[in-house]
This record gives sequence, C-alpha cells and structure tokens, in this order.
Amino acid sequence: MFFIYFRKIVIQIKNINIFRKNFIPFAIVACRLHLCRIMRTEALAEETQSNCIYCGAPIYGRTDKKFCSLACKNLYHYKQVEKSVNIRNRIITSLNVNYRILEKIIDASVASVELRVLEDMGFKPSYITGIRRTRGRYDEYACFDIRYCQTANRLFNIRKCPDF
Repeated sequence: MFFIYFRKIVIQIKNINIFRKNFIPFAIVACRLHLCRIMRTEALAEETQSNCIYCGAPIYGRTDKKFCSLACKNLYHYKQVEKSVNIRNRIITSLNVNYRILEKIIDASVASVELRVLEDMGFKPSYITGIRRTRGRYDEYACFDIRYCQTANRLFNIRKCPDF
C-alpha cells in the first residue's frame, strides 16, 4: 500500500504489481487528475457561492440557502414584520390625530373650517375611515364616528354620528 501526499490530498493505491519506474508516472497522473477535479469543484463553488440576504456573509452548505445562520433568518423576518407594523401604526396614529382635531372643532361648535387651518393643526385629509357618495353636490367623509363634507379648501357640516 502506497500513499502520496500532495497539498492535503491523499491518494491511496492498493495492490499495484508494477515496477517502480512505472509506478511514479502513474501516481503523478492520478494526483494531477485528482487536483484538477478539486480545482474545478472549488472554481464552481466560488462562482455559485451566494451571500446571506441579511448580513451579506458567504453561505456554505446547500445551494438554495438564503441565510448564513438561524439568527440572520429570524432577524430578517422580524424586520419584515416590523415594517408592516410600523406602516399600520403610522396610519392609525394619523387617524387618531384627525379624530382629535375634529372632536375639538365639534366641542367648539364650529360648523365650517378652512382646510389650511386644519392642516396647520396636523389634520391629514387623505386619512379617512369611510366615504359616502351622495346624490348631492358633496361627498360625505368619515373619521370613525365623525362625519363631514369637504370641498377643495373647506370642511363643513362637521357632526358626530353615534350610529356610524
């Protein structure tokens, strides 16, 4: 049994009944073939090696893996959920601000307000919870249980409807 050591590669040759002068070229050819095969595999691995979606570290293992570790996978999905929760919270906050502003106007018994004044207070007219198309000239908007009509520059007919 003979062993050839070459760059951490061990080729084991068993029961070869050939002369010593013939064995050396055979061993060199076998070693070269094995080296070429390894280098080809390493080159393919470098070309197809992907990086972690979350941290960018190289991924080892299956070719279809997206994350380098379980921690990166969990953090990535946590961030995705956090984005949608943040969007939802911003919308709910804007609706609550609109509601408080409209409630103050109702408490002050004001029937009509300029939109510019409301926007200065923090009112966002694009955030509403309902709209009702009427046969009349103006559509009726709702922010939870408060209803109002809106023109290009004015809010009027602001009232609280408990049945809404």
